[in-house]
Amino acid sequence: MFTVFGFVTKRDDLTSAEFIDYYENHHVPLILSLAPAPAVYKRHYVCHGDELNVADSSFDFDAVTEQQFASRSEFTAWITAVTSGSAGERVAADEAQFLDRARTRACVAATHESSCAASTSRDGVFSVGATGTSVEPPMNTTSDTIRPPR
Repeated sequence: MFTVFGFVTKRDDLTSAEFIDYYENHHVPLILSLAPAPAVYKRHYVCHGDELNVADSSFDFDAVTEQQFASRSEFTAWITAVTSGSAGERVAADEAQFLDRARTRACVAATHESSCAASTSRDGVFSVGATGTSVEPPMNTTSDTIRPPR
């Protein structure tokens, strides 16, 4: 798959809730009406101020978009469809309603995925190891603690 991540920033006059609402209920439907949908089109909204964030104050974006296409040429055809001619004008005008477009950045990413399988030993200790397939871990009913593999 050909993967592109976009880093977008909301306009300063919008709350996070307004930004998300506009993005999901106006912008996404517009984009999906202009070109065939990517294989994957996700929006990951930053939870500013979450105690688990590292260097939160350095985040200068409010959402990360993830788009996957079968190939680079499929992406090129898609981006041309949504940025050229009258479609491109509609997208730019729509983005001006909720984004600080000058701060938008994007990158192509190579994906390496580790799938973890879980197994339970006779004593109920659950261990995780890479297997190359996605498996949901079982519930550990004998302990509140997950111990690392021995």
